[in-house]
Amino acid sequence: MERERIAWLSLALLSALLYVLVRPHRAPVLPADLTSENRLALGLAIDVNVAGTAELESVPGIGPTRAAAIVADRERVGPFADVDALERVKGIGPATVESIRPYVTAGAVQSEPSP
Repeated sequence: MERERIAWLSLALLSALLYVLVRPHRAPVLPADLTSENRLALGLAIDVNVAGTAELESVPGIGPTRAAAIVADRERVGPFADVDALERVKGIGPATVESIRPYVTAGAVQSEPSP
């Protein structure tokens, strides 16, 4: 009787442990009105493919001139494939890209569906 009880308790503990280990994890929900400064404080990168000049200016090393150049280039040429593609913007070289890399990302941009 005691062995049977121990076996059932062991099975219950193992089941609980497996549930904890394999249950789906939810991503944290972020508020929609999260400012650029708050995104950076939380360690979240600014997406250069959707950010406006004000958001880009919150990135250390990006001032008003560079922010405007990034937006203008994006509107003229199209979205950036990756962070390294920022080098195509006049005034941004490899050193600048390396210094802002922790703060920016080049997220995927959804293309317009063809008619």
